Parts: sequence; C-alpha cells; structure tokens
Amino acid sequence: LFQKLHPEIELEFVANDRFVSLSKREADLSITLERPKSGRLISKKLTDYTLRLYASQDYLKNHPPIRTMDDLSNHNFISYIEELVPDPQMLYLAEFVSSPKIALKSSSIVFQFQATLNGAGLSIVHCFVANQHPELICLLPNEIEVKRTFWLNTPEDIHDLARIKAVTQFLTNLVESKRKMLLGIT
Repeated sequence: LFQKLHPEIELEFVANDRFVSLSKREADLSITLERPKSGRLISKKLTDYTLRLYASQDYLKNHPPIRTMDDLSNHNFISYIEELVPDPQMLYLAEFVSSPKIALKSSSIVFQFQATLNGAGLSIVHCFVANQHPELICLLPNEIEVKRTFWLNTPEDIHDLARIKAVTQFLTNLVESKRKMLLGIT
C-alpha cells in the first residue's frame, strides 16, 4: 500500500536483534521497544501492544489442564536464551512465573512462535500474531498480560524530510487503524 502512495520512495527493512545506530546512519528510522535515552533523535510513541500466554490446542490435549497460576508448574515453556536477549524487557516470563520449566529456548521470536504452534510448550506471544491462529488458546488472560510500547525514532537532522514524514505518517496511520488488534482486543 505504501508503494502505491509513494512509488518514488524505496524502502528497506532490516529485522535486527541489536539496536541500529541512527546517528551512524545505519538507518533513517527505527522502531524500538524502548525510547532511546541518548542521541539527537526525535522519538514518538508509535503504539502500545499486548502479549499473553498461549498454547496450541494439541499441546493442551496432551497435558494437564491449566486453570490457575499454580497449574503452570506442570508445563513446559518456550522462551528466550537469556544471554542473547537484546533487551531485558523481552524476558516476559520471569514477570509471572517463578522457576518455569523451560524446555525450549531460542533467540528468535519467530522460532518461539512456530514451536508454540507446533505444540512444544507454552509461550508468551504477541496477541496481534496469536489471534490470527485459532489453533492457539490464550491461557490465564486475567493473570498474564504484558503491555509494551513500540517507539518510532528518527535523527533530528532528517526528521523533516518529505520521505521521512511520508513513512512516519503511513506507519502512524497504519498502527492507529490496527490499534485493537495490537492491544489484543477481539
């Protein structure tokens, strides 16, 4: 859709586990989990989003039921490799479960999601992804809910360029139109 509106602008997307330096011109824009604390940047809150605990229907058929937080001690979890997490706020599980039995670890959220879909265990997943897969069941939604924010960042000196404004406005409009989905409201 963006290309139809702005065919003259070439976009490159870099999905990266490390922080990109806007000041070193590694990118013109970045979307981050935290508002940058330094640098000559313009940062604005792009959107909040929600994550919750999910398991596949297949996993739940073959394991003890989950009705309370105490029931979680009988289950396998999928999570990050702590030493490879680029941002500590991605270690969601520690906020809710003390000493979880982590059966599978990966530095990739995509891998974690696929493993959850395939019944490898329980995982905290972005609602905007999980809710598109009816085979995933949200567990303990009143007890386990993670709220986070995406920040949109641009260097001060190029913030007012037409191409930067076009992308920023497009992203702002897009997340506004998808707000309920991002927040996990169905």
